[in-house]
Amino acid sequence: MQINNSVITGNLCETNYGETESCWGGGIFTYSHPSELTCQNCLITNNHVVSSSEFNSRGGGVYGAAVLFNSIVWGNIADNDGVITSSEHIGSSLSASHTLIKDQFPAGTNNIDATAPGFDPMFVDAVGNNFRLAVGSPLIDAGDFMSLPADVHDLDNDGDVSEGVPFDLDGFTRVLGADVDIGAYEHHDLIFSGGFD
Repeated sequence: MQINNSVITGNLCETNYGETESCWGGGIFTYSHPSELTCQNCLITNNHVVSSSEFNSRGGGVYGAAVLFNSIVWGNIADNDGVITSSEHIGSSLSASHTLIKDQFPAGTNNIDATAPGFDPMFVDAVGNNFRLAVGSPLIDAGDFMSLPADVHDLDNDGDVSEGVPFDLDGFTRVLGADVDIGAYEHHDLIFSGGFD
């Protein structure tokens, strides 16, 4: 399974009060072999797992085996019987490349170290759920162009379905600088000139 150029947000996995069943993977849950679930240029945010048990909420963002390229996992929550924690990824296997995971520094190629005190990815307005990249963000040009999903639907009608997708989630040019940006949105000056709400 492959998820490309997408935002995975607002999902909830919840057990009823008094139940002891586990609640894992608010954004993505998979038991699959890692090669069977791939996310390329995705944003996984504001997903929740909630359990009345003290230990059963795990992986607010991602639980299980996944392969992430050029992606952001940020601002997901696990609520274990009222104890709320940031919960980005917990699981058996994660392969990440050119990826940001909140409060983590995953093994892999050119991932962002988000463990440093005061680390700021410089989103436009994370509190307001605008995860586009602000000027100076360390995620700008930090992705890998070769890991873009293929333009299998020929979005730009140029007849080339083997090239990387030419547009970001807003419909703007996907690669504007030296390399692709991390996440679903390419940094674009329009966001600073009233182009977005």
